[in-house]
Amino acid sequence: SFTAVSSSLASRLTSEEAEAEGSVVSSSAQLSTEISGSFTSLSSSLAGRIATNETNVTSLNADIIALSIALG
Repeated sequence: SFTAVSSSLASRLTSEEAEAEGSVVSSSAQLSTEISGSFTSLSSSLAGRIATNETNVTSLNADIIALSIALG
């Protein structure tokens, strides 16, 4: 069974960990900190386009209902 890490493997792991320090995300909390602010609010352009599309969908739904009634 595997009970101890060889000194060679331990040394290589230590070396790799040192190289990766600061470049590897270690937790979701760190990831959250790294990207916070990136997606906290919609741009006014995107918000406006979403609002326009919501209005258009509502209008199209009304048109479909009216057409369905007209066609019987």
